[in-house]
Amino acid sequence: MVDATAKTIADKGLVTLVLWNCAYHGLNQTLHSAGQIEWYQNKAYDTSMKVGGRQVIKTVDGYYIPINIIRGLPYIQMEPNTAEEFDTLPHVILTQGGEWDPTALHHILTDDDDWVSKVKRNEDQEYDSPFDNRGEHKYREPITAGVPIENPTGPPSEDPDNVEVNPHSGDIKVNFHADDATREAHQAH
Repeated sequence: MVDATAKTIADKGLVTLVLWNCAYHGLNQTLHSAGQIEWYQNKAYDTSMKVGGRQVIKTVDGYYIPINIIRGLPYIQMEPNTAEEFDTLPHVILTQGGEWDPTALHHILTDDDDWVSKVKRNEDQEYDSPFDNRGEHKYREPITAGVPIENPTGPPSEDPDNVEVNPHSGDIKVNFHADDATREAHQAH
């Protein structure tokens, strides 16, 4: 855990971020917890705009700091600040000083029998999923399995387990290609 500063862009121009008790793993990158940022009364909207998110941190003192989503993870664009930038740029504090105890955020929602009423919001939107409640695609043409092949191209299959099966269909048909002797033996049964 380190205390750090870094230069970043905000809606009002360049600022110096002050990061108390952030995780540092030695590769010139810090790890930020949205919960730790929000514990200091900032708001971390770290969901991609591509799924309805805002991709921004709104600080308690009114700054907006953009978040980039890269490979599904949120990142704040930062670079080391100089001593002069530290002295001249506005300071924006993301996390509180003192020792950070992440257990301060513990809350077991499933222990609350009335959890649903606490998480649903009137403004929540429901979307028409392309999948039904069993995971089947609702708008795709069904795949037809087991259609007889009149003139197969290439040599007949020598693998008796060459089977086409659609497990979602009520009709399961087996198709295989065999030589004339095998075909006559199957027809005799």
